[in-house]
Amino acid sequence: MKIEKVNILGDSITWGYEAFTEKRLKIRYPDLLKEELQLQQVNQYGISGSTLASGKNAFEPMCLRYKNMEEADMVIVFGGTNDYDPVSEKPICLGNKHEKNTETIYGAIHEICRGLKEKYPTAILVFMTPLKRGYENENAKLELKTKVKNDLGYTLEDVGKAIKEVCQMYEIDVFDLYEECGIEKTEDVLKYLPDGLHPTEEYHEILAKKLVNFIEVKYVNYLQKWKT
Repeated sequence: MKIEKVNILGDSITWGYEAFTEKRLKIRYPDLLKEELQLQQVNQYGISGSTLASGKNAFEPMCLRYKNMEEADMVIVFGGTNDYDPVSEKPICLGNKHEKNTETIYGAIHEICRGLKEKYPTAILVFMTPLKRGYENENAKLELKTKVKNDLGYTLEDVGKAIKEVCQMYEIDVFDLYEECGIEKTEDVLKYLPDGLHPTEEYHEILAKKLVNFIEVKYVNYLQKWKT
């Protein structure tokens, strides 16, 4: 099997939302991924505000949307930051690693993993942990923080942990973007995440390179670019 068609299930970052303008960036990581890996097709299922989970406070839940995706050789799931949502004060319940209720984050990840394994039995499946975020300080200035709890008492790191725990149970690979994103100080936030969440075109290029490297190292034997 060669990787020729890729589906990316995601939120506004995958869609390419430009901070402050609500317009779509011209440079987006899915397009760069297609170009760099010489893929035949990359289907972008990114919707702004999309959550992993369903139910109260959810929007365009990925645990339901995956069912409507086209056939593909690889499926990448990139979400979770909207479920955590420390800004609107409407986070979604985290749940626990054995939770199967899709109204929780853990339950939604279980459903996506189970459903993708069933829908794409021969495809390569990859989850990505959320990108780090910037948070306003007491002076309303953005800065990099970690271990910031939302109104339900869990952190963005906890969402990444949930993704890794559940994916391990289904033997699905995880690209740990939270740890590998390269955003390590406040200056990085100001440069790459002007509203604290949505990456600039420059960071989309960085993200694409990181994802390409992960795929090349992990799945080199499946890539068309190495066959030609």
